[in-house]
Amino acid sequence: MTIEDDMAVLVRYASGASLTYHLTAYAPWEGYRVAFNGSEGRLELLVEESTWLRPEVRTDGASPVMHGADVGDEAGRTEVLLRRHWERPREVQVPTGEGGHGGGDVRMLQDLFGPHRSTPDPLGRAANATDGARSLVTGLAANESFATGRVVRVRDLLDV
Repeated sequence: MTIEDDMAVLVRYASGASLTYHLTAYAPWEGYRVAFNGSEGRLELLVEESTWLRPEVRTDGASPVMHGADVGDEAGRTEVLLRRHWERPREVQVPTGEGGHGGGDVRMLQDLFGPHRSTPDPLGRAANATDGARSLVTGLAANESFATGRVVRVRDLLDV
């Protein structure tokens, strides 16, 4: 095995913001929680891609969710909760599509293998190679820190 079964990472940004990250790689479900704390309150996101995995189902080991396939009774949910200071929390409705990853698999596969720019992108959300490198660099820094036991500066690994 060359990956961690369980890990925790603390990231400090130049802006002063911080990120705490915890990964449990051996669980038979897939999902994540994200919370943003700010001066006006907290925004919480819960994404459950799958809530459980049938023991007899075999996958390629990459994911318990069959990307691009229909989801079954193991499908999870997506919730957004807004917690403004001194107010009751309120749930924000999240639109989702059919299929895996809230309908994202269909869009992703169309973007990857369909006609170029098949879907308008007025918000400029499409990723490029630099975005891909940035998405990996925190994990690379964490692996280097695990190996050396030292703090690793991202800018020493990737200069964009």
